[in-house]
Amino acid sequence: MSEKKQMDLGPIGIAVAANVERLRDTQNLSYAELSRRLDELGRPIAPLGLTRIRDLKRRVDVDDLIALALALGVSPTTLLLPHSAASTGAEAAGAEAVTDGGEKYPLSQVWRWFVAESPIDVPPSYPPSRAAAEFQLRAGPDADIPGGFSVPIDFERLQSMLDDVRRNMKGARLTRVDDARRNRDHHDGDD
Repeated sequence: MSEKKQMDLGPIGIAVAANVERLRDTQNLSYAELSRRLDELGRPIAPLGLTRIRDLKRRVDVDDLIALALALGVSPTTLLLPHSAASTGAEAAGAEAVTDGGEKYPLSQVWRWFVAESPIDVPPSYPPSRAAAEFQLRAGPDADIPGGFSVPIDFERLQSMLDDVRRNMKGARLTRVDDARRNRDHHDGDD
């Protein structure tokens, strides 16, 4: 009998397998215990199936991903992102591709995309850019609005409001700096 070859997984599939194994190991869970938890969640994966995930010989489908995240007590997003960013929350120096041969993005940017904060190709900014605001409205779950009303979004007005916030924040910083200088100058005159 010939041994099955390793599956042709992309970078996210490999990250999921590594994260499942890392989290199982750090929580001191046996494959049997993780399998029992998955069975209780209605998504059974035998211990052999879990070792096949670890060995990159079994794919994790979306339903498996959700059940594994529940069984391991993490967000599905934590399983998807390579460990260096998922575990630290820090700005990672490295970049990762999310598809085979795809463009590489900073891990912190991939994380923001995974949590529907901004498009993958838009660097973070404060306040959020128009592209990020539009993405959040598109990517987030639909709100259950009583009476089935839709809420039209006036993006020009939204951008104008963001510009006002920027100006007000800049003005507030300048006022604080001026107040601090006056205070310092007043105290310098007491010497």
